[in-house]
Amino acid sequence: MVKELYKFSLRRLQGTAGEFQLLERWDTIPNAITVLGMVGILFYAWLFATNSVTWLIPLVHIGILATDALDGIVADKLNQHSRPGKYLDPVRDRMHAGALFANFMVVSAETALIIALAIAILAEMWIAVLAVRGMVRNAHSVGKVRAMVYAVCGLVALVQVYWIEEETVAYLTTLASIMAAASIGAATFYTHHTYARNAGGAEKRP
Repeated sequence: MVKELYKFSLRRLQGTAGEFQLLERWDTIPNAITVLGMVGILFYAWLFATNSVTWLIPLVHIGILATDALDGIVADKLNQHSRPGKYLDPVRDRMHAGALFANFMVVSAETALIIALAIAILAEMWIAVLAVRGMVRNAHSVGKVRAMVYAVCGLVALVQVYWIEEETVAYLTTLASIMAAASIGAATFYTHHTYARNAGGAEKRP
């Protein structure tokens, strides 16, 4: 059982979408789960923007992360990977990251924290540019590790802010710096991978 779980987790980390034929449909169960995650992000943003029922915020964050895990698992099990889902999933992830960044800035406007967040945002924007230009075609383990870093750092930060309620500025800055480092690492990898592939393709042309 443990061995099977390990193999399954490894496959999910490496990305499995490339193993399936993409459907040209919006109305799939995985896409519905992804959209549910987007609705959760809007609810999460409303909670911290209005300072309402803030003890719910870490739980909503966990729920959004659950949709990120479930849509891929369900797509594998039901063979419902779709072209729209290929775009919806990263949009949901960027929305979640943006909501986290905004939440951090609501809590603190310290210069070091803002700089860390700005670096992370610039790196994520560059990855988005590569994706829009079709240079990031499938999920990669590097991108999934980056998502895991964001998930864990985000949860730790939100628990610190809304449940423990202790001094958090230095803590948030450290976590934001880790997230920025993960984004820089992913951006560097995707850039190198993209241009190495293009250079290889150019060498093969007569």
